[in-house]
Amino acid sequence: MKTFELECLKSFASQSQVDSKSALDSLSEISITSSDFESNDARLLFDTLQLAIKSNTNLDVIAISEKTALPKSLVSEVVLTGNPGVMAHRFQILKEASLRRQYSGALRNLHRVVVDSNEPLSNAVAEAARLLSAWQDVTTPVRTMDGTVLTLVDELEAVAMGKRAGTLPSGIEALDASIGGLQPTLTIVGALPGVGKSALVAGICQQLASRAVSVGLLSLEDEAQWLTRRLMSQLSGIPVFVLANKRLHDSQQERVQDAAVRLHAMLAHIHVDDRPGLSTSDVVASARRMIARGAKAIILDHLGEVRIERTDRHDLDISDCLRELRNVAKTTRVPVVVLTHLKRRDGLNVDSEPRLTDFAFSSGVERMARVAIGLWRAPNRSGELNATVLKQTQGVSGITVPLRLNQSAGIVVDSPAPQGLTQIYGNES
Repeated sequence: MKTFELECLKSFASQSQVDSKSALDSLSEISITSSDFESNDARLLFDTLQLAIKSNTNLDVIAISEKTALPKSLVSEVVLTGNPGVMAHRFQILKEASLRRQYSGALRNLHRVVVDSNEPLSNAVAEAARLLSAWQDVTTPVRTMDGTVLTLVDELEAVAMGKRAGTLPSGIEALDASIGGLQPTLTIVGALPGVGKSALVAGICQQLASRAVSVGLLSLEDEAQWLTRRLMSQLSGIPVFVLANKRLHDSQQERVQDAAVRLHAMLAHIHVDDRPGLSTSDVVASARRMIARGAKAIILDHLGEVRIERTDRHDLDISDCLRELRNVAKTTRVPVVVLTHLKRRDGLNVDSEPRLTDFAFSSGVERMARVAIGLWRAPNRSGELNATVLKQTQGVSGITVPLRLNQSAGIVVDSPAPQGLTQIYGNES
């Protein structure tokens, strides 16, 4: 039995013991039946519980276990535990999932009819019309928001118990202090070419991987070797230019060999896809594969390299891409960080603070990003990179923090947070 279906049954049983009529009324309003469950055990237990409640019979663990032939431990868990306040909300989600399964099956049947040359085309047209009619009849009931309070309580409990992650520290103290860590949503980072987007990517990857936190990197602009060189440069102290273009002398070779063991262990936690010309659907599919393999954060470098699948409205293609990536973050609770260029304008240089409207395809960025950061070089301070929070829907915007930059390695290193900034997202006891 799936965990979510189990939670639905527990909430139903708990609500029924508080107010059986209210529980049955909620089921009637949502039009839930046993067929909405995928698991046979869940279907059987739901029907048994519903029958017992309708007949004013107490939910007796032994009696229900004997009637359903299900383990007493399972029946006991359902009957004796659960949050009654979230019953209607959870069953609404279950109903939607059931409809999605039904529609997916219907589409498969329609596809079978369409591709079968022995079937008259009129049959396919009639089947498609029937499906459209059925979908148009489905409405989402309007409901009050009181149930969302209990949902929030459940989420907080899940975070407290370690069942669900909150934010993911990037490991760069100043960055984490300004945005509260990498949030399980869409973060967009913009900069002019050559300012330091890749340096920030390298720094985040190093910090996460060194803590054995897996990260997924979609490196669409360059082959993945660029990151290996920068991390090797940081670990060995040999400039990345030398690693890429010069013959190493003996002492440098020894430093490379010493760093190689640590680098090998670190890179085992970095999943990469460096195929050029990926479309939006390719990027999303690759991100989901990385998450399935354990990635706790996804980084796309960069948005301008995503292959556009239509040419009439480039801005809409970019918005679609960002929307899909935000959905990945939302459904998986994994942060997605997207890098992009800024548009050139009068007065915007590598050492001037950018605005949100400076982002390439800024209308899509403004709508889709939950966090937006602009990078720019600190004037007269060659070893620093400024990061300005231009948008943050759940936090403070307008903050600028200096990030330390190892220029010879091309990587952002851990940077202390400015005094007083660490308390912005602190949790007071």
